[in-house]
Amino acid sequence: MFRNIKESAIFVADSHVNEKNKDNFFLLLQKIEELNPPQIFFMGDIFDLLVSEVKSSVDKNIEVIKKMDMIASKIPSYYFEGNHDFSLKSVFKNITVFERKEQPCYFLYKDIKVALSHGDIWTTKRYEIYINVLQNKTVLRILSFFNKIVNDFIAKKIQEYNYSKNLCKKIENFENIIKERVKNYKKNYKDVDMVIEGHFHQNVELVFDNLRYINLPSFICGGKYGVFKEGKIVIKSL
Repeated sequence: MFRNIKESAIFVADSHVNEKNKDNFFLLLQKIEELNPPQIFFMGDIFDLLVSEVKSSVDKNIEVIKKMDMIASKIPSYYFEGNHDFSLKSVFKNITVFERKEQPCYFLYKDIKVALSHGDIWTTKRYEIYINVLQNKTVLRILSFFNKIVNDFIAKKIQEYNYSKNLCKKIENFENIIKERVKNYKKNYKDVDMVIEGHFHQNVELVFDNLRYINLPSFICGGKYGVFKEGKIVIKSL
């Protein structure tokens, strides 16, 4: 049985929370509490680095984690793991977490079938090998072991690299990239009507072959999030 997307549900993607910007995300969580929506969809890369096996990443984000879990105890919440935040089912007690291998997930809005995903599927073979190795539980335990030995050096280096990224750049030829993604959705999920993803940080809506594709805004790029209204995503600012 499919879950339903409810009117006024909130969608948040790619906030990339870290020690430098977490205050802004707290403001968003406070606003969500005030709005009291019927659902919250966290669409991945909510944290710049959060992996249950890497204890330091949990410790550094524990205040945000507790706040999200507290809100989720009152508002049904869903978390679609990204490429920066994964292995999270043991981290959140009250949030329904979908691993990458479980995505896309079907939800229904009236008679509209909606596929939800963080968005890092159907990329390149090289990326598939990389992400599957990185998210392997055995590999994570080994990396965590060595990270402890070197006093969190590995995690710190990853975070430093993440700080250096330009997360708000426009992707050239994005429409053609999405056209190919839509072909994959149509091939693998023939009855899907709408796709909602994060990952790319582009904040665009496109239609191909009667399938509406929505790429959510990245919260880190301008403090934007989405509200589901009458089968559409309405973009709001913090």
